[in-house]
Amino acid sequence: MALLKDIQFSYDDLDGFFGKALGTEYPDFTCALYNGDFTLTLDEAQKRKRDFVLNSLQFERGKKILDIGCGWGNMLNWIREKGGAGVGVTLSPAQARRCQKNGLEAHLKDWKEMSQTDFGRFDGIVSLGAFEHFCSMEEFVGGKQERIYSNFMKLCSDLLPSKGRLFLQTMTWGKNLPWGAQYPTKMEEFKKLLDPRAPLRSDERTLYLVVSFFPGSFLPKGKEQILETASPYFNVVNESNGRLDYLQTVRKWEEAMLKNGSGSSQFTLKVLAKYCFGGPQGRAWINTIKESAMMHVFAGQIFDHYRLVFEKKD
Repeated sequence: MALLKDIQFSYDDLDGFFGKALGTEYPDFTCALYNGDFTLTLDEAQKRKRDFVLNSLQFERGKKILDIGCGWGNMLNWIREKGGAGVGVTLSPAQARRCQKNGLEAHLKDWKEMSQTDFGRFDGIVSLGAFEHFCSMEEFVGGKQERIYSNFMKLCSDLLPSKGRLFLQTMTWGKNLPWGAQYPTKMEEFKKLLDPRAPLRSDERTLYLVVSFFPGSFLPKGKEQILETASPYFNVVNESNGRLDYLQTVRKWEEAMLKNGSGSSQFTLKVLAKYCFGGPQGRAWINTIKESAMMHVFAGQIFDHYRLVFEKKD
């Protein structure tokens, strides 16, 4: 899975930049919920997503919710505002510090090291945009992906009461993969398909940019793989596809990153240079934004996206 150093690379330097771009203390770096209404603002769609999550968990005041991959505390803050008790875990030190500074309970902790003895049990569990970081490319090639996902599902089951619910939102690989239906079985085969010298906005170039920004991460093959690993522990309550929502979310992020009166990408470059110090993470972000790489992978269905609601079996 993505290690602490990988998550730091992807998220820590964004601690200043992303919140500043969105104008909030609790930036949400996960897909919003438009549900076909693209007239909504990004804030409205993110609020709709948060409400959908809590409704899916059958949330009530006083309930205790675990957020695995809590980010900068957007969901934890929403749980607090609704009268609940939220506990978050993250592998990003900057995210944990931001949450703690704002009075939220967040811990720098790997879910793989968790048990009931850490924080007790929970009434519900949410994980938004973290699942795609749980398996690395090396682990996928080594045949470990299903075991990792199964271990995650077992942990969630252990932490929930009977009929307790898990809300999982994650990217997956889509139907238009550069390698076709047959996944490579060796690292060298993957690397040949991730080419920084490929033509601008080609699949190979775009995928290289996205993978470079998220080291240590490899997506689930699809919804079916997730459902299969969950099946010993959970029943599926609801499932929905969020690919088009993610397209609109990325579009709105890019607009926010470029808004400074001039609408120029020079603003993005200047802010990234300030907050990301011009290092490899900053360069990855600059190229990803300039080439709209995340838009490309979702529009071209290289990536897909799902919201899945599970209920623990008796």
